[in-house]
Amino acid sequence: MTDGVRASDGRVLVGVRLPRRHALYEPDAEGHHDPLLMAEAARQAMIHATYAFYGVPLGHHLIVRDLGFRIEVPELLRTGPAPLPVEVELRRTEQGGRPAGRTRARLDAVCRVAGRRCASMTLTCLAVGSRIYEALRTPARPAPVPRARRSDEPLPAAEVGRSRQDGVLLSPAGPDERRALLWPDPAHPAYVDSALDHVPVMVLAEAFRQAGYRELRRRGGEGSRPGLVALDISFTAFAELGDAVVLSAARTCAGTAGSGASVHVTAAQGGQVVAAGTGVYVTAPATGHPASAVRPRPTDVW
Repeated sequence: MTDGVRASDGRVLVGVRLPRRHALYEPDAEGHHDPLLMAEAARQAMIHATYAFYGVPLGHHLIVRDLGFRIEVPELLRTGPAPLPVEVELRRTEQGGRPAGRTRARLDAVCRVAGRRCASMTLTCLAVGSRIYEALRTPARPAPVPRARRSDEPLPAAEVGRSRQDGVLLSPAGPDERRALLWPDPAHPAYVDSALDHVPVMVLAEAFRQAGYRELRRRGGEGSRPGLVALDISFTAFAELGDAVVLSAARTCAGTAGSGASVHVTAAQGGQVVAAGTGVYVTAPATGHPASAVRPRPTDVW
């Protein structure tokens, strides 16, 4: 983020810049910024506005209930010789008043490059004080589980749409290729850059993308390169760091020349669904080269 200001009509305008290079979010073979990089930038703008402009105390915790984003004009999100400036316009709608110690609200973001709309995002979250948060979390926190319990190596990077193995979040979950395991690493230097007691929202979003990519690649063959253009997720419980999250993916729409393919993903832990959502992917023609071979590789994690 570079700046933020509140307009007289209640909107909040936040300036962000998409870096040319990023440790995780790489441009595609055509040179477009990673859609999750745009989503992460908008999410950070929402967090900043929540505390700086919307009156939520800094000590409150933000619990995400729903997340949705869409890349509307990919051509506006091309990489270039310098970071890409993006204006994020935010509106906030409170839901259900302000009971003591908590606030529920929806934030809507419109992202623009050079004045032209390129993407949108919505976030519904609950802001709670520390006492309420501790009451919500304390009964659920399991004892830490050593990483040595991980039984499988990560999936190959190409199978989940990554160019580097250190960006892979998923492991095999047996013979059913529609299922995969997320073993979150609380010490990962890029996916998790702050002390948290649960799996961050954007880690789950990336896991959903990888599961959807894998499902479409399984159906379309090794030459297919489905690119995420929209994602909607509802979170029903915290995903804990101490155990694997089981992701199940199923294609719900095959897609046509004029529309993307849809994949529904469910995340469960200990037999309980913690998140579910649908991603929309547009398949690009195969080039035989990963994105990082075509262009140089170019968070506050909630």
